Amino acid sequence: MRTTKFVFALVTVIGISACGEAHRDAAIAYHSSAEQALIKSGKCADQVDCSKRELAFWAGGNKSLPWADKAYVSVYNVSDQQTISLIKQKIKEKRTAFPGAPCQLTVFDGSHASPGNKVIDETL
Repeated sequence: MRTTKFVFALVTVIGISACGEAHRDAAIAYHSSAEQALIKSGKCADQVDCSKRELAFWAGGNKSLPWADKAYVSVYNVSDQQTISLIKQKIKEKRTAFPGAPCQLTVFDGSHASPGNKVIDETL
């Protein structure tokens, strides 16, 4: 019984440690690039304003899951192609710094609370 508990605890610890965000740094960099594009497009005044308006979010992915081995950036309240093109350009510029971490960019025309339609869902 004691051995079973030890093995269970060991497996749990290993499992939890493997669930980290593999591409955290890349996701943060891509998110910052998206915010720079949002600021340049006039969607928000600065990074604090972008955050208050809940315009962009990131997640670092998981190398343990092949379909999730990438960084994720979601952008809200954007539907115009000019802003979307600028976001993509900024992320692609940053992409060379993270060759092993593609960016899954998803843009919604609605708010974070009510996303509406996906305008794009693309791996960069």
